[in-house]
Amino acid sequence: MNGSKNIRSAAPLVAVGIIVLCYIAAQYWLISPEKAPKPPTTTAPASEPEILPPVAAPEVQATTTWPLYHGGPDLCGNTDVEIPDTPVRLWQYFAEGAVKQPPVGDEHGIYLATQSGSVVSLDFDGRERWTIRLTWKSAADATEKQERLEAPVACIRSTVLIGSTAGIVHALDSETGSERWTYDVGGDILGSVNAYDSGKVGEAVRVFVIERSEGVLHCVDLDTGSRLWRSEPINRADGSAAVGDGFVVYGSCDAAIHVYSVFDGRLMRSVALCGDCQVAAGVALVGDDVFSGCRSGRFYRVNAKVGSVSWTNQDSTKDVFTTPAVGKGIVAFGSDDGYVYALDRDSGKSKWSFKANGIPKSPVFAGDKLLVTSEGVLRFLAAETGEEIWNYEVSDEITSPSVINGLVVVGSEDGAITAYSGSEEALRQRKEWLQRRPCQACWRQEESSTAATQSQELHLPALEGSEQDKAWAEVIRLKAVAHNREYHKRLIGSKKVAEEEETMKAAIISAANEALGDLENRRDAAWWLANRFEALSFVKSHVVAAITPLLNSRTK
Repeated sequence: MNGSKNIRSAAPLVAVGIIVLCYIAAQYWLISPEKAPKPPTTTAPASEPEILPPVAAPEVQATTTWPLYHGGPDLCGNTDVEIPDTPVRLWQYFAEGAVKQPPVGDEHGIYLATQSGSVVSLDFDGRERWTIRLTWKSAADATEKQERLEAPVACIRSTVLIGSTAGIVHALDSETGSERWTYDVGGDILGSVNAYDSGKVGEAVRVFVIERSEGVLHCVDLDTGSRLWRSEPINRADGSAAVGDGFVVYGSCDAAIHVYSVFDGRLMRSVALCGDCQVAAGVALVGDDVFSGCRSGRFYRVNAKVGSVSWTNQDSTKDVFTTPAVGKGIVAFGSDDGYVYALDRDSGKSKWSFKANGIPKSPVFAGDKLLVTSEGVLRFLAAETGEEIWNYEVSDEITSPSVINGLVVVGSEDGAITAYSGSEEALRQRKEWLQRRPCQACWRQEESSTAATQSQELHLPALEGSEQDKAWAEVIRLKAVAHNREYHKRLIGSKKVAEEEETMKAAIISAANEALGDLENRRDAAWWLANRFEALSFVKSHVVAAITPLLNSRTK
């Protein structure tokens, strides 16, 4: 009797378990665009990698606004802005906490983060626009804790992004500081967020961030914060990734340079360096050429396209844990031996070296000058000769320099943000130039207008609601429809569906067609705004719901 009673009491739990397993099976069965393929097997780094004859490197794309760590997506640390030989200090702002990473900027302001968890925006006169203190919720006790920020900040298409040691990426509105979304990578973040923007309306701007402990690369939709894909673990990766034309590249403690596809997270190749050549800083990218230092003190030029080492330089006698700057025919980096080294980009041969009186931070090129910091001193060097032009002791310890709309900006351990430039006349001219640039609201309106035109070409119905809701919903809808159409196409045309028995095949095709039609015919702009995340996987979720009962019946 007791045995029968126990069996009857356990039956509901068994049934629930079967249902859960069937749901998981349905998710696994379906084609998922978020799943990254496993990386190919790589061999252990050789003591000396094969070196192929180098070819001339392409020209560097200089930046003006400095939206990312070390300039732009390529991390080349290069601007064509001409800095005067003897700049003047324009202003200084004090944040509530140490500023350990260089500020960034866009057409509207400057953005910085403190180690104690605050993100601040300033205007170009050093006045505070907004400040926000970031927190995260502990899974252990559900309490809110203050973030600790060791990673650089970034500003991508009016969104300020930064990762924390708790593993949270925070996305903030650049105009107000209000939080748009958060994303958890599952481990601490030390490197900068980066992005790939194809420039096509309706196509997601892809945001990249590295989980430090295992070197897992995450790809996230900039608008929604939803994951597009995630790579497989490799090894610890302390540096920042550079983004090129269709690929992302970074180094790791595997003593290798890793190249991933921006579209699906596929590991295209890993280029082995020497056995003691762990990479712990950002890499610079020019075309297919990757420039990187490493633990052994060696400095490499690697071709990411073919996976070969073009040349190796061994001038440095200690670790090179700085992100290199790449200029016209020259690449420069700081070493733990206290020197700044400049090499010929094509050959890797030494051009000059400069003793920095301390360990130099990551340098940057500005016109004909190389800007470098060490032991709290900001220095201007002649890019061609390494001769010191100017220096100024800013504080005890300062960040690498950023060149934001003509201002040389550094942060410091005492919380000070200091800006240098030329004369007051030069500052006035720069302000006038900024005022002539398109406003944020203008390009957003243009984006919405373009999306509306493309929606008409796709024969999507006109949206209903307030003008403000419709403007934003047009962009969200176009992206969601494109995403679901692609998923629908892959699902219906898949070999797995073709091989299914007729009942299951009919259920899949019917559910997919019905869901896509339902999505495309939704007119309520408010619905698109409220369901902007769910809409991206609308077809998939409906197909899962449709086939789960059929999978349940198979288990009986």
